[in-house]
Amino acid sequence: MIDPAVRRSMVQMLLDADAATDPAELAREVMRVLLYVGSETPCNLNCAENLDYGPVPAASHRPAVSGLKVKGTDLLVSEVAHAIEDLPLPSALAREFPELTAERWDAVTRMITMLLRALEREHGHTGAG
Repeated sequence: MIDPAVRRSMVQMLLDADAATDPAELAREVMRVLLYVGSETPCNLNCAENLDYGPVPAASHRPAVSGLKVKGTDLLVSEVAHAIEDLPLPSALAREFPELTAERWDAVTRMITMLLRALEREHGHTGAG
């Protein structure tokens, strides 16, 4: 079983981050904890190699933020999650989870987006929100 304190530490690091937090150091620590909590499986190594935490400039629909993003890009993971919200319930998931209705799928994907957005910090704001 994974130590609950370690599991909480990654989320707490992101929640506590503020404008003074070094994004590169935060990214390294988040990915270190990811691999500790999830182990060094191929899926987790791929995640650590392709995702990052750092600044993303403002866009027409949001201010400049620091958040989880696709490494080497300005694409926030929350923006990908938000786009997934518009997709219908995949048939493979419907087969695997028969209790997952379209309405529940909408709720699940919305929660994923909102959790990712909760980890983002608008530039110039403290971790306190």
